Amino acid sequence: MNEIIKANDKTGMRWYKVPGASSALPSVTAILHRYSPEGPGLARWKASTNNWEEVLRRSGIIGTLVHYRIACWFAEHFKLAPVELDLQGGGLSMDMIEQSNTVMSYFEDLIRERKFVPEAIEKTCWHRRAMYAGTIDYIGRFEGVRALVDWKTGSGVYPNYRAQAYAYKRALMSDPHFKGVIDQCVIIVINASRGLKVEVVDDEEAAGRMWWSAFDGFQVDQRPQAQWIRQGDL
Repeated sequence: MNEIIKANDKTGMRWYKVPGASSALPSVTAILHRYSPEGPGLARWKASTNNWEEVLRRSGIIGTLVHYRIACWFAEHFKLAPVELDLQGGGLSMDMIEQSNTVMSYFEDLIRERKFVPEAIEKTCWHRRAMYAGTIDYIGRFEGVRALVDWKTGSGVYPNYRAQAYAYKRALMSDPHFKGVIDQCVIIVINASRGLKVEVVDDEEAAGRMWWSAFDGFQVDQRPQAQWIRQGDL
């Protein structure tokens, strides 16, 4: 099997079927969502927001649309492979499209102000030992430095964003076909109401602790003990 297949199970957990793997691999974002502690800010927001599940659902659709439009921009301007839009069953409203238009106006400002030279967009990666998977938004030059860039449309940069980028970097570096190194991980948040924020992940050690803690939670809950992978074994 050469095709990479992504699918959600009945609990909402996302899995990847990748070439050479005997079973489906859990997604980085699903592991972090389910097995990392909920921040106090998010808990307060849920307590004060009516129908917060619907708000998050709509935000997720907007985020997917923005990722697609950004990927299409790079594909068109740098002659990269086209990408497909996967809304996972969600529908688009005019309000969602208008919000994505606002976000893209900030993205266009970013492109004018910062230098991007992509190698790959929407690249699926998986850790060859730990056996988890995810999709990297952007790999390439950012301001002259080889970087892994993750686009976000939330209201700020959160610890799980940094952990996600760390997990992707470790997965990428486990690939024997990947050449060179990733010099930095970058989180770029573009929000319709809050604007633009760019953060280089300086403390990868802290991001790694959060990731491996969540990953261990997944292993204890869903992976046979004989298949557990310890961080020290990687």
